[in-house]
Amino acid sequence: MASTAAAPERNVVSRACNVEDIFNDFEARRAGLLKALTHDVDEFYEQCHPYHLNMRLYGLPNRSWELKVPEEDDWELLEIPAPTIGINFARPDSMHERMWLHLIAIHSDSWLLAVAFYYAAKSGFDLSDRERLHNMINDVPTLSEIVRSEAPVNNQASFEVTTEDEEDGSEDEAVREEDEVDQKDSKQEYHICEACNKNYKISDHWL
Repeated sequence: MASTAAAPERNVVSRACNVEDIFNDFEARRAGLLKALTHDVDEFYEQCHPYHLNMRLYGLPNRSWELKVPEEDDWELLEIPAPTIGINFARPDSMHERMWLHLIAIHSDSWLLAVAFYYAAKSGFDLSDRERLHNMINDVPTLSEIVRSEAPVNNQASFEVTTEDEEDGSEDEAVREEDEVDQKDSKQEYHICEACNKNYKISDHWL
């Protein structure tokens, strides 16, 4: 279950790496995942069907992407951190497509960082190397930022918890309810008690 451009996985994990090696691997895997979520999104959608079991999305060092189930993972894939499992279960049959793609992009961002710093730890990076790798990765946009920015304007609101119009509408409704209560109270008839000289509503129980 792979994109047509996918080729066998070849990891830089098999040898000692420097910062540039790991960053180049990160960029290549990121490019493959970005292709799945944008240019190849129709093919990705069709392959990522809910009837498959526990699918994972991999970005490969050859700048392609691949969908696999755990039973198909070879020894090289098993050595690196695994992507989120079961991404196909929430496909837009039960979730808005743009929200589903954005969620996969978030999980893919996390996986890319995990793989990069797995290589860094395996290569014995010190603080300076880890910081340099982090800064290089941090200079490129995340997949979630790109997928979110490509959402149609009329769907952008689906990413927000509340909108300004909704808040204004709630405030207007509260004001209307207060006005109705005040108007109802103003229509009540009052009576002055001759004993204490206080106002009482006619409908109140008083002695």
